[in-house]
Amino acid sequence: MTDSIDLSGLVALVTGSSKGLGREFALALARAGAAVALVARSAAGLQETAASVDASGGRAVALTCDVVDQNSVKATVEEAARLLGPIDIVINNAGVVGPSGPDWELDPAGTDPADAWRGGSVPATAAD
Repeated sequence: MTDSIDLSGLVALVTGSSKGLGREFALALARAGAAVALVARSAAGLQETAASVDASGGRAVALTCDVVDQNSVKATVEEAARLLGPIDIVINNAGVVGPSGPDWELDPAGTDPADAWRGGSVPATAAD
């Protein structure tokens, strides 16, 4: 199967990209031509994903981030944009529990970090 989507010139940010689906999303975006900001808590896993992207001829930066910490999310998004350019695509794959509903209606402050890694999502758009 041939990749038919051309994402050349676009920048993607993928949370939870150190393993599993997040890694696969990041690799697929890179194969399609996007520069990818790899974001997760595990620096070692991120380096493995970055090496895979680099080996395939893609461009990636690895950034550690705690997605339940709004300041960490903001700093990570700013660093990704500084290194790769404005972010065009966001894959919010990191598993966290939190308030549920449309991201634009959620209050990230309502998320209890003690329960954060059970599944769900935190709005990456909070970094605006």
